[in-house]
Amino acid sequence: MNKRIRELYNECFVVLDHDEVNVGFDFEKFTDLIVRECVDEIHGYDLGSLTGKSDCLDRIAEHIENHFGIKS
Repeated sequence: MNKRIRELYNECFVVLDHDEVNVGFDFEKFTDLIVRECVDEIHGYDLGSLTGKSDCLDRIAEHIENHFGIKS
């Protein structure tokens, strides 16, 4: 497993009771973190001298968010 994915994975465990005995995994949070990571990577990608690159990246990021149903 990729180090970054493992970090995101570890952020998604939740305690299900007050004794901290039962622990669950929040799959919705995990998928949300993965998609947000993708969007952040797109916004940080350098397209060099491509004209309108900001608009292009914004449209790609929005498309990914919409595809996965993530609200920014």
